[in-house]
Amino acid sequence: MLVLAVVAIFAWLFRGCVGQFLFERLEAPLPPRGHTESVYSGSALHLDKSLLPSGVSITSIFYPFSIVAPGGTLPFDINGSGLSAEIARRVRLETHQPSIESPPLEATDGSRWKGRFLVGEKTPTLVVHPEGEYDSSQGLKPFFLAPPFAVIRSSEVLDVVFMGLDESGRVAQFRVFTNLSSEALKSFSIRATSGAIDVSGLSAQLPFIVDGSLDVSKAAPGRYGLEARLGNKVLWHRDNFIVVGPHGAFKGLPASAGAFFPGTGSLPWAHAVSTVPVHAELIPENIQISRFYYPSSITAPDTQIEFEINGLGFTDSFQRIIGVNPGGAEVAVKRLQYVTTNQITGTFTIGKNASTAVFFPEVTIQGKTVFRAPEPFAVIRPGEVLNLIFQEIGESGTSAWFRVFTNLNPELYGAMSVSFSTAAIHAKNLRPHLPFIVEGSIDTKDAPDGSYDVFVKIHDRIVWARPDYIKVLHAGEKEAGLFEKIESTDGFYRPGDKVKFLIQGSGFREGDVRSFSAEIKGLGALPADFIYVSPGKMELEVDLSSTTAPGTYDLSILQEGRQIRLISQAFVVVPANWIREVTLGWDLMPGSQSVLDLTGRNFDKSFASRLKASSDDPQLSVGRFTWLSPEEMTATISAASGVRPGDYLLHFTVGSTEAEPQAGSLVHVAPKPR
Repeated sequence: MLVLAVVAIFAWLFRGCVGQFLFERLEAPLPPRGHTESVYSGSALHLDKSLLPSGVSITSIFYPFSIVAPGGTLPFDINGSGLSAEIARRVRLETHQPSIESPPLEATDGSRWKGRFLVGEKTPTLVVHPEGEYDSSQGLKPFFLAPPFAVIRSSEVLDVVFMGLDESGRVAQFRVFTNLSSEALKSFSIRATSGAIDVSGLSAQLPFIVDGSLDVSKAAPGRYGLEARLGNKVLWHRDNFIVVGPHGAFKGLPASAGAFFPGTGSLPWAHAVSTVPVHAELIPENIQISRFYYPSSITAPDTQIEFEINGLGFTDSFQRIIGVNPGGAEVAVKRLQYVTTNQITGTFTIGKNASTAVFFPEVTIQGKTVFRAPEPFAVIRPGEVLNLIFQEIGESGTSAWFRVFTNLNPELYGAMSVSFSTAAIHAKNLRPHLPFIVEGSIDTKDAPDGSYDVFVKIHDRIVWARPDYIKVLHAGEKEAGLFEKIESTDGFYRPGDKVKFLIQGSGFREGDVRSFSAEIKGLGALPADFIYVSPGKMELEVDLSSTTAPGTYDLSILQEGRQIRLISQAFVVVPANWIREVTLGWDLMPGSQSVLDLTGRNFDKSFASRLKASSDDPQLSVGRFTWLSPEEMTATISAASGVRPGDYLLHFTVGSTEAEPQAGSLVHVAPKPR
């Protein structure tokens, strides 16, 4: 039996581990603009361009990864023009660390030098800031700063950083930069100096990343420390690292102590955190900003991308006092325009020299941030790669589908390849969705045990790489399969429902199901059935009691009584008369009507008769609701001829109680055809 695993050095959503690793849907943010661009092509900072001969320039430094262990090697490319072998002999990389060496650079085609950092076994845990030095008539002089990289010794911690907050402001995701073996991970822990702060959901992408979450909802206001331990040994400690404000919520998140923030990159996006405070108090009373939206989230340099800001109570005067910070100097904002009481639109103009990166826009008032977009947009230069992620594992447990985020025309796609550090694994079934997406699959059934690198090449030049990205393990006869992804089929359930989960992984066997059990936090052990489907897939069904209280629940998977996976916020139990979503039967235009369709759970006829919907614009009106079934009701929605095309937020109430649809309540008034 073959168990296939991916070790993702910078993954975001690997939720738990069982001593081995497997394919996971990899979702991670790139560092926000302003952090060091250390994995993708980061711009070199020239200190003294005059040192270089005419016609020689350096435009970027590329590291395939940015964390290395003592005794390791970090390769790099220096890109630019006029990069001859003669000039290369006069350039050296200085790290100011005696245990780190950089052999002479190797020239290739005039646009690239290849080099290596050789990290000695005695190198301590630290962040390295290399400088490029040029041997001129004045001696060795620094002329550019390279992006930093980190060295982390075995069983040590470089730093802990917060990655983002949930919507409640009470749960924060953190990331530990460390160097752990699978054995050391078993005794690794993160602890706060208050027992009221709950640390949960530890998951790892060994050897360098451990993720988790902190819940401060039960903690009193104050400042608390955080520490990382290996057994009883404290590896890392920071006083006053957590600041809890009133009502059990985080009062801001601290910045990392160092300048090092390893690049991470993939889509779909996950939340990234900025340490710039949000001054929501500057937003005028009775106005709310709820969303920053892009119809398309990937673009190229020298293009434009539309965006819209949604919320409540917008006015023309409010639009005039706000600004939008796009998140980078390479992007300009144009045509900010008030559209409706719920919508302001604008355009980002991408500069032709914009680098491959992601951008997190912010809404500002008086130059201060009042709202930060939780999801970014990406810019990808032609012929470059933002990331490659594995999306799904096959039922055999030895195959997987991947997606490359890139920017290719048909000619460049013809020169693109995805390769691996073993001939036993190769990419197949490539499907381009140009310019930004290429999909494909791999099969590892013929690969021996080991860890393998992944490369994306264009014209045989490596444009993206990730070491040890795939790990192949042959499971023993007594080893159970590995869990890769556990996902509820719906996400929202009622008391008495059967909650269904799809489990993807590898190496599953029919006999494994007898060793597994499930527990729901707050509910304990419930009747649960694990159903074997294939070596790469199982199903789980959990029966909720009819008295289960509405709320969000965590799921624990146990093997012979030992927890092996924890899925935070695995599913939600909703109350009666819960509204899932709002849709229009057909386009609503000025001077016309459409049908407003509401779907949900356990609608009763009394609820339908008492439910009212309204808009901030009196020219948009909703009639009485008609009950159709416990899962659906409808009403007529009318737009007067004077309604401006755009987005409108509907407000749903039953008496004085709000009834907010789970998926939001924006409706769109389309312009009349010309």
